[in-house]
Amino acid sequence: NFCTSDKEFPDYVRLGALVGLTRHAALGIEDETLRNGVRKVFSTILDPKYATEKKLRPEIGEWFQLKALEGLTSFKTPEGPDGPTGTLDLFKKMVDDDKLDFELRALAARGIGAMDLTKVQNWDFVALATSLTTLARDLANRRISTPNSSANKSKARRRRPARPAVWAARWAAPAAV
Repeated sequence: NFCTSDKEFPDYVRLGALVGLTRHAALGIEDETLRNGVRKVFSTILDPKYATEKKLRPEIGEWFQLKALEGLTSFKTPEGPDGPTGTLDLFKKMVDDDKLDFELRALAARGIGAMDLTKVQNWDFVALATSLTTLARDLANRRISTPNSSANKSKARRRRPARPAVWAARWAAPAAV
């Protein structure tokens, strides 16, 4: 697997492989062994040590995490490589991590919302509710503490890590023909 291999690959090769895996996950992977392998890859990328070990620049590491979150969310199941609630546990851990980028925390919460949790038993849903409430509070505090002046808005934008050009192109208007 190019995404998590120990071999040295350029970031763009790893990212291309990850985009492909994310698309396959979204389309559905019939074979359970392959599906579990892809879940393991996504979980590995979401490990905070992954970006450091692969020597990814911070903005590229964040992009990898966004794609891995997108991929795991597309399965819409709490199951993961670490058991019947592996993905649910991982997403809750991300929601709880106040040092993690807020966007990633919010996407993890969205991923939990997309899961079918009807068959999950003996799991602490009260702790999940507390985590999601804390996330909502953090969002409210963040908005309250951010002044509305345009000068402060531009400063806030500069503090945010730059997104790769690929992401900007994704949202750009189609070129005129």
